Order: sequence, then structure tokens, then C-alpha cells
Amino acid sequence: MIQLFISVVVVLFLLLLLHLVAAGIYLRFAPQLGGRWNEEDLAQMERSEAYRDGHFHNRVVTPIRTAHRSFLATLYDFLKGGEGRRPDSPVPTTQPDLHHISIAPDPSLRVTWLGHSTSIIEIEGLVLLTDPVLVSRPSPLPGLGPKAFPGSIPVNSDSIPRVDAIVISHDHYDHLDRKTILCLQNRTDQIIVPLGVAAHLRRWGIPKNKIIELDWWESYDVGERITLTATPAQHFSGRNPFEQNRTLWTGWAIRGEKHSIFFGGDSGYAQDFTTIRERLGPFDITMLDSAQYSIYWPSIHMNPEEVVRAHQDLGGSVLLPIHWGKFNLSLHPWTEPIERILSKAERVGIKVAAPVIGGSFKYGDPTPHHPWWRS
Repeated sequence: MIQLFISVVVVLFLLLLLHLVAAGIYLRFAPQLGGRWNEEDLAQMERSEAYRDGHFHNRVVTPIRTAHRSFLATLYDFLKGGEGRRPDSPVPTTQPDLHHISIAPDPSLRVTWLGHSTSIIEIEGLVLLTDPVLVSRPSPLPGLGPKAFPGSIPVNSDSIPRVDAIVISHDHYDHLDRKTILCLQNRTDQIIVPLGVAAHLRRWGIPKNKIIELDWWESYDVGERITLTATPAQHFSGRNPFEQNRTLWTGWAIRGEKHSIFFGGDSGYAQDFTTIRERLGPFDITMLDSAQYSIYWPSIHMNPEEVVRAHQDLGGSVLLPIHWGKFNLSLHPWTEPIERILSKAERVGIKVAAPVIGGSFKYGDPTPHHPWWRS
């Protein structure tokens, strides 16, 4: 009996060891996890004030997860808890007018929201594409990970027109998708990313001369009229659980001669928004991370009331909530973020644009706010 027990233990140990070895090999060689940093990368990263001890850091100490519950308890809540986290029927969408964008970009300021953090920005005749993720499951593991809500992908990568630049906020899978980037690489000459992210793109075969890599407060001109400036955000990064915060996370201030827009990426609420306004604002439109918040990670995503406050800090004219309506990445009902934002915005008197996924709106026109998510 003892011998049988020992044999079972040995077999289980060998199986565990085999799985660990297989996982290690996968994490080392799977291309979707991204690239490795060379000496040139590391030298550039080490010059950043946000980089020390081999990792990037927020401007203030920021716990990713609070200590309210253990990791296993939090995981159980995430897998089993919460009601209304997914829609009961396909999400309403509309087909964007991509032909118009390809032949006559708006000479002022217009945004087409493609769901989550993916948007097409037309600003003074140039076209930018933010955080393009146009797959149903942005995940390192085939068949696993959060899946897009039914109907929430109005276009595929093949439909995207040529753009002047692709703009990436950070390297999380719901913001940087390998398949989407590979499909789009020939439709732009410029992919603008935070420090460290270039290594991922090079691993995927993106030519080095297409990649522009910036630190917080560094700027880059697209064309002769538009300036993009990487701004601090309060978040984290990593495509590999064993290599967290090895790349930077940013927001983007986008300024033309007449118009401006702020694309916030992912961020918790921070004093940074006021600083950004003082240095680069105010903004005609703010696009802010508005969902996937939780009491378990309150410092790295804003709750809806904080989104409105951040918009005010930035000196925004019109608020466009993003990062909602496509994925279930937290415990709140999927419509809660927009409902709470609209309620708070009405009380404090700010304009909110809530286009249907695939919908567009032009700055200066009436803001779309038909409650399509209630249908």
C-alpha cells in the first residue's frame, strides 16, 4: 500500500514537472507573448524616470490588487460572481463609413468607436487608429480568456483603411493584439508605442523603421500638423505573468492646429490628469477608460464617477467613455459604467458622447447618446 502511494506521488510529481517544463517552453517561445529586450532597448528604458530595478513604476506607489480578499477568493468571485456581466442578446452595432475615411478624412475632428479601446480618430485630415483589437478573443492561449460579446465587432481587420499612424497605449492583450497588428501592418508607416513595446512588434516581424517608441512627456509629429505626446497613466503592463511591468503604459495627448483629443488608454484616477491639462490641455474630446473597475483593483481602473472627474481635470469638452461594451473583464454589470457616467455627467453638466459600436460623431455636432445598450 505504501509502495502504491509512493508510486502515485512520483507520477503526480513527474506530471507536474512536465507541465511546468511545457509551460516554461511555451512562455519562452510562443510569439503572441511578445519579444525580448536587447541592449539598445534596455539602455533607452533605463534613461526613463519611470524605470528602476528592471521595471517601470507608476508615479505613486500603486498596488495592482488590494488585500481585501485572497487571490483564490478573488479568482472565484471573478469566475462565479456578479450578475448581468454579459448582454442577453447580441450587442447592437452599426457599420462605419470606412470608405469616407479612406478618401476624405474629416478636416476637423471626428471619432469612430469600434468597441473597447479601438477607435479611428480623424483629426485635421489625418487618420489615427487606437489600440486595434479586432478579434473575438485576445488571449495568449487559444480558446481561453474573455470572449467579445456577440455582435460587438462591427468590422474585421481587412476592412480597416490605410491610416497615418497606429497608436498603442500599453501591451495588455485587450489593447495590443498580434493577429490584428499583423493584418494592419501594411496599412500604415508608423506604429507609435510606449517604451519597451517595440520588442513585441519586432518579434512579430514589424520593421524597425515603422516603430516609434516614446517615454512619458516625449512627443512625435505625425505629418506636419498633429503632435502626439505620451502622458503618464496609473496602470501596469505585461503579456507574460513572469515579466510584469517591463514595458511602459501611457495615455496620449493628440494636438492639431485647431483641435485636440486625449486618448487615455487604461488608468486609475490620479493627479496626473491635472498635470496633463496644465502642460497639454485643454481637450475637445477625452477618451477615458470607463469600465473593468473593481473594489479588488481600485487603483488601476477608474470607476464611473472618477471618469467624470478625470474629464474635468483634463479640461475636456466632450467625454467619450471607452473600454466598455465588448468584454467581461470585471464583476460589474456590462451596462453599469455608461449608466453611472451619464447620471454623474448630468448632475455636473458635462457632455457625454455614447455612440453605438461602429458609430461616429464629429466634434461640434450634437453628441450621440441614444441608450442603445438598453434595447
